[in-house]
Formats: sequence, C-alpha cells, structure tokens
Amino acid sequence: LEALQAMYGSELTLSPEDPSELSILVPLTLDDGGCEVVQAGADSPRAVRHLQLTLHVRLPKAYPSEEAPLFAVVSPWLDPESKGAELLSGMRELWEAIRPAPVVAAWAEHLRLEAAPAAGAGPLAIGDDEERDAAPVEGGVVVRAPAPASAAFKAVVDEDARRTGLEAGAVIARCGICMEDVLGSSCVAFAQCPHRFCRACLKVYFEEHIARGDASDIGCPECRVPLLPTEVAAAADPELAEAHERRALQSALAGMEDVTWCPLTHCQAPVVLEAGEHGGYDQLAQCPACRHAFCTLCRRTWHGYGPCTNFRQQWERADDSEKALLRDRFGEAVVAEIQSQVFIEEATQKCPGCRAAVEKNGGCNHMTCAKCRHEWCWLCREAYTADHFARGDCRQFSSDFFAEMAEALGDHELMRWPGGVGVADGSKGEAGLGVFNSELPPPPAPRIAV
Repeated sequence: LEALQAMYGSELTLSPEDPSELSILVPLTLDDGGCEVVQAGADSPRAVRHLQLTLHVRLPKAYPSEEAPLFAVVSPWLDPESKGAELLSGMRELWEAIRPAPVVAAWAEHLRLEAAPAAGAGPLAIGDDEERDAAPVEGGVVVRAPAPASAAFKAVVDEDARRTGLEAGAVIARCGICMEDVLGSSCVAFAQCPHRFCRACLKVYFEEHIARGDASDIGCPECRVPLLPTEVAAAADPELAEAHERRALQSALAGMEDVTWCPLTHCQAPVVLEAGEHGGYDQLAQCPACRHAFCTLCRRTWHGYGPCTNFRQQWERADDSEKALLRDRFGEAVVAEIQSQVFIEEATQKCPGCRAAVEKNGGCNHMTCAKCRHEWCWLCREAYTADHFARGDCRQFSSDFFAEMAEALGDHELMRWPGGVGVADGSKGEAGLGVFNSELPPPPAPRIAV
C-alpha cells in the first residue's frame, strides 16, 4: 500500500471501512482529436480529449503470493460487453504472467494504455440511470458508474475541461501585447477568440479602458471581439472590474427607450417605465431599489399628473418672463434637462445599430458609433460601405470640412472654393478651381482621419 500511495498520490483512495480496499483513478488522454460523448437518451454530443475510469481493488490476505486481488473497473462510458470484456481478459492474463509479484500498478497501467475508445468510434453513451453494485469481485467485472446519466455526463465534461486547463497552463505561450514567452497559467484565454495575453499586460490594458469610461468598447486587444465581464475580472483589479460591469450595464440600459434612472444622486438605479393609458410611457415612475416615486418629465418627486404634464411644450411656447417663472418653479436642473433634450433631438442622430444619440463633430459624413462601432452615412443613414460615396448621391465631406481644413492649415495657405481648397493669393479663381500662388510652396497634403 505504501508503494501504491507513493506512485498515485491523490489519485489513490483507501476505503475508511476496509483498509484492504482501495480505488485508483486512471486518467486517459485520447489521440486523433479525442472522441464524442453523449448523455444517454439525449442527442447533443460533446467532443472530449480526456476520460477517466476507476479501478476498485480488494487485497486478500494471501496477496500477492497466492491469491489475486478482487477488482472492478467502474466507468460511466465503458461498454461492459465488448471493450470491457477485452480489458478483463487482459488483466487476468497479466496476473498469471507476473504472479506472485504485485499486480495492481500493472493493472492500472494496462487500463491507461488499452481502455481508450477506438479512433473513429461513434459517440460514447454516458450513464443510463440504473443502479449497479460496483464492489470488487473475484475475476473482475466492468460496471457502469452507478450515477444518474445527467450527473455522469456533467462529470465527464467537467473533468475534460479541468485537465484541458491544466495542459494549457503548462504550455509556453506568447503574449500578444508584450511579445514575451510566458507560461499558459500566467495568461488569460478568451472564450470567443484564440488569442492569449499575460495578466500583467491585460491588467494595464483593462485599467486604461475603464479609466476612460469605455465600458462597452473593451474587446480583445488583437481582434476586438467583445469580452465577457468574467474575462475582464480575470485580470483587472476587483474594484475596476466591478466598475466596468456597472458601466457596461448602464451603457446597455441607456439604449433602451423604456428605461430611465432614479434621480436621487445616492441611488441612480435603473427604472423600467410603465406603459401609459394613452400610449407612450406613464409619467409616474417608482425606483425598485429605494422606492422613490418621481415624475419622468421633470425628474422631481412625484407631484401628481397635473403641473408638468406639458412642461416642455410650456417652455417652448413661453416668452422670456414666462420662462423665468418656470425656472423659478421647477429649478435650473429641470430647465437644463429640457434644453439638453432639445439639443440632442436637433443636433444628434440615433445610431442605427444601438439607438444611442450620436453627435457629428466634423465635416466627414462617414460616422462610427463610439458605443457599438456601427458605421453609417450621416446623410442617408444607410450602412457604410467602401464605395458608398462613390456610387450614390451622398457626398463624403460637408462644407464645414473645408473650414476645418482652413483653420488647421492656416488662412495664409488656404482659400475657400466650391470644389475644394487652394492657396489664397488675393486673386480670383474660376468656379470650382483653386488658384495657387506660385511664390508660395504647394500646400501640404492633408491627413484627415475618416
């Protein structure tokens, strides 16, 4: 027993009731891409590269000089009739060949080398919910693991994932950021792409994005695939990871028209708006977190359906003296909110991809949403393609683009003209043509980020 414990360590378990009875976990690593397993009665196979079975042994008093151990091979996937019978025969022959030498370790090695399913075999059925006795017997027996099929299937899949992770941790991988070779256990692997990066580099990468407030724009540094909150938490500090998850939730909810926020500064929880009796949303809302009831129009404590039902219309129709009265009554914050809503409606567009409000901050009509990265044309709102401005009626640059160019390059270098820009020398050019001053060097080629 001491020799077996030294050989198998945690994979060997002694029975607390009978010190002569022991169990050895025998891991199998499959070649040729592994095999498929399927829960008995189901039709969704999973590919695995790692299986295991258990060798139960009871050592008689006359072992190993006279008697062979009693044994049972227990597995949720091994077929007792075909492969199982072949293994039992081999184990009996092995005992006859080496007796009276100890045979338990040789049996475990025999199972490790010979028990793997044949390459190209169909999916292995896991479990069948039938209770069976897995006790060791003379001559040996192969037994389906006495466990429900669903639990047995989950145990097989989980064990494969655990051992796959251990293998990955022992492999040398190259970080895609610092390009250093590090152990796989020091790297973070993402679920939706094959790229790996060391935790130290990802920690800096995540912290920079979170500090800038890019809650919805944290992706793989190499391919930009969106990352799960758990993947961010694997490398970022806990506080920053929590802040990122909170901002990501807020960003997602901000794109929903039926969600607002509790106006209390110490709460700020999301509030789902109820449908109104006459369409739209109800003016009354109640925060599910702090139970604060408030008006969704003026954002103040609930005051009934009368005073500010048409607050914005009142504000837009009011003259200066009436606006002063409204400002005194409802406060500067409410007025600023109304003015902000008007500005957003007049100066922004809803992103066709996520419905976030987007302001155009330059003369180029090729837009990219900072939230979801959707690209579209500001003029016609169609999705952007490489030839959009060449094949249609939309122009890529508005007139303010050339004003930006003039400001960036200097008034002494540029003049405004209908078709583009040219160097100004005080003379007049023909329509659509810029006139260059021969005494000045040609203007530098503009580099504009589109």
